[in-house]
Amino acid sequence: MFGSRLLDTSPDRSSALSDLLEVSGRYAAPPAHLRYMDGVGTSESEHGNYVSLAELAAQLKVSVQTIYDLRSKGRGPRGFRVGTQLRFRESEIDAWVQRMELADERRHAGGAS
Repeated sequence: MFGSRLLDTSPDRSSALSDLLEVSGRYAAPPAHLRYMDGVGTSESEHGNYVSLAELAAQLKVSVQTIYDLRSKGRGPRGFRVGTQLRFRESEIDAWVQRMELADERRHAGGAS
């Protein structure tokens, strides 16, 4: 009988799984680790957008090696690894570009009269 409840898809049985979860009262909402699988509970502003190393290099029209070199000198954008792949948050890229612009302004402001 239990197995037949799980397979019953008639309109008067909305969802055997949700019935079982409601009985226990444990899950009023999807568990946190499942919320992001179909976008439930997420928004772009919560987590931001990410770009790969190759995408960042292409956007800036520089080589991937240039980004690696800047990062090794402590002058590149902050990033993180997902497995073996390097990723960058777009908000961090924007902040990094602003820092470079300010540094360039300061460098050239000394020579302006």
